[in-house]
Amino acid sequence: MAKFINKRKDTHKENYDKLVEDLESEAIKEYSEEEESDDTEDYEERTKMKKMHFAYWTVRDRTYRLKLKTKSIELLENKYKTNLINLMGSESSLPPLKIMLEIAHEAMKEWHHGIKYENVLDLFDAYIDDGGSQLKFFTNVFIGIYIASGFFTPEMATEMLEAMAEAEKMM
Repeated sequence: MAKFINKRKDTHKENYDKLVEDLESEAIKEYSEEEESDDTEDYEERTKMKKMHFAYWTVRDRTYRLKLKTKSIELLENKYKTNLINLMGSESSLPPLKIMLEIAHEAMKEWHHGIKYENVLDLFDAYIDDGGSQLKFFTNVFIGIYIASGFFTPEMATEMLEAMAEAEKMM
């Protein structure tokens, strides 16, 4: 039993480390090799940060890529009659599980053809059976979808990931 629990913790940590590593490697500031210039555009170009391309969700040794495209964002906003930022929950509460899983489903559809919402429900059940939780899903997957989908600037994303790392230590 202890080996199983440790394996699940290792898998969760690997998934989290992969997310952090991807963001760090893609969010490092790019500095131009050219001499510094007072030109504002040149400065902005040199300090531009790359964004994370995907969020990742590992369930039973399979990793899924998640990212919302504009069409999916529009579909979800029309369904819920609000901006997706409003569906992130508040400081004191998580969004409802149904909303998180529907957003995850939309984020998966483009990259995992034929996946149905019922499949996402089954994946979440397996994720829970393997030691996951709604809170871990929220911090490690759901927020990652928003970051990868361009809802936040790279600077904001970096700050959020640092805060999530701190929250992970407390769990």
